[in-house]
Amino acid sequence: MEAPVEDDAIERLRTMVASSLAEAGTDRYWAARDVTDPSVVRIFEQYRDAAAAEAHTATAEYRQFVEALPDLVDGEIQTLQFETDDVHDVSFTAREAVSSLD
Repeated sequence: MEAPVEDDAIERLRTMVASSLAEAGTDRYWAARDVTDPSVVRIFEQYRDAAAAEAHTATAEYRQFVEALPDLVDGEIQTLQFETDDVHDVSFTAREAVSSLD
């Protein structure tokens, strides 16, 4: 990505993350750059249920973000969807990760 396009994409992502997190039914929503290819951005979304996910795609912010994609993305967009009622959120410290190796 060229710098002006990259800056625009990152700012739009920041806006999208903030507005998505404010939506009722959004449990998690974040964006991260790929460490091996910084031009790749992955968006992680978790919704309370299918209705919340559908409501997300009906927002003005979502529509504006998607409409901007042709100017921001040079290549294919891939979506992976997982549906589960069994989500485990585990937190640990770096030292605990090392200890778990024993």
